[in-house]
Amino acid sequence: MPKRASGKALMFLVLLIALDDVAGGGASPALPGMIESFPDWPITVLQTLVTLPSFAAVFMGLAFGKLCERFSKRNLLFFGMIIFMIGGIAPAFLNSVPAIIAARAVIGLGLGITMPMSMNLIDDFWTGRQRDFLMGLGNTSMAAIGGVIFQFGGGLLAVSNWHHAYWVYLFPIVILIPMILWLPEPPKYIAPVKAVAVPAEKSKLSLSILSCTVIQILVSAQILGVISNLPIVIVGEGLGDPATIGSVLSILTVATFPAGLIFGIYKSIFKKYFLPISYFVTAIGMYVQFTSPTLSGITVGCAIMGFSMGLLLPGMYARMSDIATKAQMSMAMGFVVVGQGCGQFIGPVFNEIVTVQILGGQLGRASLLTAAGCMAVIGVLWAIFLTFEKHPNTDAV
Repeated sequence: MPKRASGKALMFLVLLIALDDVAGGGASPALPGMIESFPDWPITVLQTLVTLPSFAAVFMGLAFGKLCERFSKRNLLFFGMIIFMIGGIAPAFLNSVPAIIAARAVIGLGLGITMPMSMNLIDDFWTGRQRDFLMGLGNTSMAAIGGVIFQFGGGLLAVSNWHHAYWVYLFPIVILIPMILWLPEPPKYIAPVKAVAVPAEKSKLSLSILSCTVIQILVSAQILGVISNLPIVIVGEGLGDPATIGSVLSILTVATFPAGLIFGIYKSIFKKYFLPISYFVTAIGMYVQFTSPTLSGITVGCAIMGFSMGLLLPGMYARMSDIATKAQMSMAMGFVVVGQGCGQFIGPVFNEIVTVQILGGQLGRASLLTAAGCMAVIGVLWAIFLTFEKHPNTDAV
């Protein structure tokens, strides 16, 4: 058993885990070289190497609650990081697209453990305002730092050869070693003893957890709809080249950082309506992108959208923490990953169906308006739901 880190050291150690949350982007710098090396493969297939880990994480996220019941969280986290690094480094030695796709799926399985685990451990060790502050700091600010590390580090390594970009996935050793030495196993939850006629509390799925998962799918789909269509707008309208696209999209990541720092205060001010308000702000950022004829205006819209995105994901983790019982907590955290991964996977397709097939528009700028409208509708419906909600963690199914 490791010697337990205490106070701020434990806090820093748990936050380190969140550095892996957006590690899928580490493959982005390798794409140009891979497109050149595999000319017979469609570019769209190679592009999925960036988003595939998020979708693969869904399968582990579904099982996360049960895994936490059967195994210690320290051992489970250790396993998740190991398979994350194995899947991450493997493409450095591979010259087969199917094999690389399989390796990227393995990364996703690791992410399906490490992403919810970082928030689950925060809920295990802290409560109240401190818990909300750490969820914002970990899931947004630390994840943003991790995204920069993986994308920038991968870019530097890819200069000589695209294979070398994948060596950036050795970085989790920085997290793994101190975790082995000092991260304690959180106390195991034991259901309270009740009267004989009343069954012990179990980790059943509740309607509230399910509804949050559906919302997470829809919200993530709108965000990916924008991210997949902004390049069409920028290049198609002559506002910039591929390098410009990378610069503009990086604003989304950078803008999340300050949002994570104020999340705890933000949630305490707006109380149960903190998520719907975040959805409205995101919709405003998308609408600014839609109406802006210039690159600078689109960049402003990305900054607004990025800031609100810094409130969305920790907000959903905090919402799950508020509504779930202790027995449901690990499962609820896993379902946030499920919602995010499914939403990212269906996002471009969802946007195309609404924009092209339903509204009769074209992909590109019209897609930004579709996403903004859908996000605003989600915010309205969710605010109405919260107004009439009562006892959200008692509707187990």
